[in-house]
Amino acid sequence: MDQLPRKQIDIYEEKILAERAYNMYLEGGISFPRAPLTVKPRKVKKVADILEEVLMGLPLPPVYVSEMQDGKFLVLDASDMLRCLFDFFAGRLPCGYMELYPELEGNDIQKLEDNYPRITSALYHYPLQFYVIDYLTPKYLHMQVGNHVANWNFSREQGVRNALYGGRQTVRFLERLAKNLRKVTFFSSSSLNRQYAVLRILMYRLIIWGDFPELDASVIGLQMLLDQTFQILENGSRVWLDQLAADIMEATDVISQWNRLGRDAAGEEDGEEEIDDAVNDLLADRGKEQQMRKLGYFYNTVWLCQKKGYPVMESLTRIGQDDQILDMIENDAVNNGNIVRHWEVIGTRL
Repeated sequence: MDQLPRKQIDIYEEKILAERAYNMYLEGGISFPRAPLTVKPRKVKKVADILEEVLMGLPLPPVYVSEMQDGKFLVLDASDMLRCLFDFFAGRLPCGYMELYPELEGNDIQKLEDNYPRITSALYHYPLQFYVIDYLTPKYLHMQVGNHVANWNFSREQGVRNALYGGRQTVRFLERLAKNLRKVTFFSSSSLNRQYAVLRILMYRLIIWGDFPELDASVIGLQMLLDQTFQILENGSRVWLDQLAADIMEATDVISQWNRLGRDAAGEEDGEEEIDDAVNDLLADRGKEQQMRKLGYFYNTVWLCQKKGYPVMESLTRIGQDDQILDMIENDAVNNGNIVRHWEVIGTRL
């Protein structure tokens, strides 16, 4: 029988008073991954929600964290509840409007301590519930839990991955490429989102070109595939990474040109009212799952054309306008088996 990869999550519960959790944060025992910026009014509203729930006697949602090798906690929560609470304790945020306690609006932590010491005491001594994913749990399962309970977007997910994996070479590699791609129109404006896109594109490349380790004959899902891709990049040579970066940038130029040609042609035909072209979907779905799926195959189509001498623009258009292929790409589950099967169909078309 094949040896299946571990899929069991070790998790335990720990209750920590809010003041103690804040002190752990100040001491470096609790950290937050790099994440998309939240505007201040939304943070102020979050503080008001937290305080009102505490005063009403309601339990706050549990906070999921990853236990790091040194025993510290990496917060997986996407609601920013804990970050906003700590910012309030630090005096960086005031309390927003509360329907049941309107008199507290605008109070920062110092004013609250001066005018309402009992409320401050209740807040400091409020027990926060932490669900801690044990360090020995495989990292891709930490990511799986976070995605399930926090419904991350790609920027949040990549920020957690960079912090959780701690791969210095891979993080620097992804950051460098994201910076170089910042002016490309079909990529997101978020650096973390662009880093995620590069990781996804290279995941498809490693699978398609046979550079992926064969764990066993089972189907491997997205988070495990991204885990393996990250590790392969981390263990790769600098020369190989430089070549990958050059390949990404060269293919990006080709796809950008294809995008411009497609939009120009469609604009001439349709009076720019409606552009029915596959690459325009990359713009419409910028930074979203459907775009990530297409990019993985479009980039590898460019690389295949360069290797085989096929006409690249014609090949991209042929794939991008093939309804059967697009239906598979958009609707099939993302796993190694489907990626190989999709690529065999694309190879036959070309």
